[in-house]
Amino acid sequence: MALAKGVYTLFTIILLVVGLNNSRPASAQLWNANSDFLTDRDRAGSRLLTGLGWTRISVNDKGSVINYATISLYPEFTMGKLQAGLAIDLLVNKEDDPGGNRIKRADLKAGHLFRYVRYGDLSEPLYLHAGALDRVFLGNGFIVSRYSNEIADQKRRTGLWFRVDGVQGGIEGFLSNIGTREIYGARAFIRPVRGRLSKLTFGVTIVIDDDPSRGRTVLPSLSAEVVGADISYSIEENPVFSLIGYGDLAKLIDSGRGGALGIRLEIPKFLGLFSLTARLEQHFLGAGFVPAFFDETYEVTSIQA
Repeated sequence: MALAKGVYTLFTIILLVVGLNNSRPASAQLWNANSDFLTDRDRAGSRLLTGLGWTRISVNDKGSVINYATISLYPEFTMGKLQAGLAIDLLVNKEDDPGGNRIKRADLKAGHLFRYVRYGDLSEPLYLHAGALDRVFLGNGFIVSRYSNEIADQKRRTGLWFRVDGVQGGIEGFLSNIGTREIYGARAFIRPVRGRLSKLTFGVTIVIDDDPSRGRTVLPSLSAEVVGADISYSIEENPVFSLIGYGDLAKLIDSGRGGALGIRLEIPKFLGLFSLTARLEQHFLGAGFVPAFFDETYEVTSIQA
């Protein structure tokens, strides 16, 4: 943990030195990042993720810039199964900015302060999450894995992620931006066998990006529609760890197809510090197919600069 803090500090110093000698917009931030190792189940009560840093913002096309000291506060509040999170970014300057304020007020609007509201835990029968999405996955993650709808804090969207899990099946899905037709998808799954094979699960998934050309210079695919099927079985499940075997097949419409076989180890509280997931997976990928097509880079790598 001490080494990680040292790396974060060094990285921040480098950004500061480079940024101060550059007229382009830049930023640096140091977070108490260790708190992110907590799992949803461990986040009882309230917690506060904090950050201190510096931001240089360009005012106009002529290159004029303003330097801000930044204080970021990301409080989370928990009451029973209900959890809410805010994002408070204070950008403070010694002199008034062009708007006549020493604190950049654009970041203090109600829509920007709200980060998410969540009910339940992914391990429970009902889970709902509305707001910023940063770790969305469906099934085994072969199509959707750690998807995030956060292009940047200034372009935060309100998404929805849900899961309803009964004894013999359920449904899970997400929308990247409520009220618009961008990325949306769902996975329905069943456990048709009882007794010793009651953990045998079959699922089908479909995910669609209805507007893959939005503001992009490079399209992620000629078609952004993916369908798939999966199977999984919990080989061992106890309070310490879970061992799961699984298989996936998926098809990018108008493009390639692929599959995977694997085994996954999940430890909710590894060394009492953080959750750990390890997997051994063999891919069978056809031409034109990309596994984990909707991931944490999907909205970032091809957006228009």
